Amino acid sequence: MAALPGPAGQILADPGLAGAVIIVTGAGSGIGAAAARQLGAAGARVALVGRRTGPLDEVAGKIQSAGGNPPMAVSGGSHHH
Repeated sequence: MAALPGPAGQILADPGLAGAVIIVTGAGSGIGAAAARQLGAAGARVALVGRRTGPLDEVAGKIQSAGGNPPMAVSGGSHHH
């Protein structure tokens, strides 16, 4: 993973990720959400993709609250009948 836990729960950023654009699928929950938060904390610009907009908005808020760059895009899936 690009970021490692540091002292007192702080994140040690990988300088190679600063400014990188990374698309994270399944970013609304589980491993995708955790990866998006870690990448955002490491200085990457994260594009969040998932089926449900609500959880994506929550992850985006957590990235920004932790001082990360605002996500570039938040995309929810569409429902086909």
